[in-house]
Formats: sequence, C-alpha cells, structure tokens
Amino acid sequence: MSQLHDLLEAFATDRRGDGQRPSGILSYVQRLKRFDVWLKGKPVDQLSWIVITDYRNELAEHCNISTVETAMVTIRAFCRWAVDRGHLANDVSAKVRVPRRPQAMPKPLSPDELAALWAALSDDETVSDQTQWAIRRNRLVCSLMYYAGLRKGEVARLRYGDCSLRTRTITIRASKSNDRVIPIHPALLIELTDWPVGKNDDSVVRSWRGGGFTGVGGLGHIFEVWLPYRGVVISSHRLRHSFATEYLRATKDIRGLQSLLGHRSLETTQIYTQVTGDEHRANIAKLPTLNTFGGSPL
Repeated sequence: MSQLHDLLEAFATDRRGDGQRPSGILSYVQRLKRFDVWLKGKPVDQLSWIVITDYRNELAEHCNISTVETAMVTIRAFCRWAVDRGHLANDVSAKVRVPRRPQAMPKPLSPDELAALWAALSDDETVSDQTQWAIRRNRLVCSLMYYAGLRKGEVARLRYGDCSLRTRTITIRASKSNDRVIPIHPALLIELTDWPVGKNDDSVVRSWRGGGFTGVGGLGHIFEVWLPYRGVVISSHRLRHSFATEYLRATKDIRGLQSLLGHRSLETTQIYTQVTGDEHRANIAKLPTLNTFGGSPL
C-alpha cells in the first residue's frame, strides 16, 4: 500500500492546479515529510485519528502552539485530498482537535521607532556607492510595507509591471486572497520614481549587481542584520501593522482596510480595532464631569 511520501508529488500537483501559491505548497510538503518520517513506514490507509492525535501530542511536547496548529491543518488538508483521490475511505483527521494559537495584538511602530527607522534609511553621501544603493533599496522595501501594507513575500514578488506610476497604483498578484490594487502614497511615489527603471518582468527589489535579492530570505537580511547593525530592531510585519493602524485611525473604514490588506475574513482585520480603541478611551475621558453642570461627582 502507498506510503505518504509516495503521494506527495500528486498532492502538490493538485494544489498547484487549485491555484495555491508555490511557497505555501512547499511548506505543506515539508510538514508532510516530517510527518512521514514520524510514521516510520506506516501506509496511508492505516492512518487513524488516534495516530494523528499521537503525533499532535508529541509535537506539543517540544513545539509551540503555532507549529502544532500548522502541522494539523496540513495533515487535515492531505487527508481530505486522500479521500477525494481514493487513498483513504474516510477523513480520519476530522475528529482531531486542532489547537488554536492566541491571536496576537498588532504592534505598530511607536513614533520613536519610526524616527529611528527613517534616520537609518536616510541618504548618506559619505558612504560608498554600493552602500548608498543598499540604503535606497532598503528604504523602498520599508516604504512598500509602511505606505502600502505589503507583506514581505509580496514585496519579494513585486515586478515593475505591477507598479503603474501613471495611475499611481500597485497590483498585488497571487497573494493569500485575490489580486488587489493599492493606491500609491505620495511618499512611496517618490521612492518608486527615483528607483531605476526595469522591464515589466524584472523584480523591483534588486541587489547592487541587478539580481539575487528577490527572495523572502534576502529581505529578511534587512531586518535581521542590516537594520539591527544600525540600532533598529523591528520585524518587517510591524510596518504592515503600522499601515493598518494608521489607515483605520484616519478613516474608520474597516472594509476598505480588509481590501487593502488582502484579508479573506473581516474577522482577521478587526483585530486592528482593538489598537485604535485607545482613541475611544481618550475621547471618553474628554466627556464633561458632573461637576461641570454643578452636580456632585460620582
């Protein structure tokens, strides 16, 4: 009978056909390979909810909730596929409880953090041409996240053909949801206008030599090495948090924010209302007290 590793290629092929992102497919396959090693040759048709639960429990002993959750979600997706393809008689993963990670509060950058970030990204004519290039490129990367709310992977995949300076829009393709169009902020327009022009299929974010800096890992170097060396320690996603928080604070338009961020569910977007809720506290504090009207304070 078939073992899990015998079916991985077919599973990945079907997910590609369903329009899933290559990076997501790769993550699923890698997690299933780890599960396959743990199974120690057990055939797929011998999978049961007990086997999967045992794997979940073992993961939980040495992994965080996020890792356990993604592993179980992946195994569920595989089991549903295996049923559809006739490798399993029924979905044995359906009874397995998936632990849910607590929803983390967004952490937009503070004014001091923003000031430090832009100072680190300011032009410096005293450094070499290559370092000046890195500063401009890294400032563009941060601007795309802060002024357009892009994810790190979306910045890495951005092509010149996706950026229209004429219509002042950026089209994000093959994101977690459908394609979306984001208006270009005036400050971001300056960065894009000053950036060297490339062909439509060329990556916007490039290295000094014109290539080799298009992957998510390359972008990670900016936040893991380049910025900390200059005294700025932040995660890339906090720039997206800042975009979302400031947009919602200025417009109160949560549906618009959902569209701009590319969230499939409004529930995901609503977490930002908890951050801007501090404004409600401040506004409530402005209400007149009873003393104002000659009454007694409570």
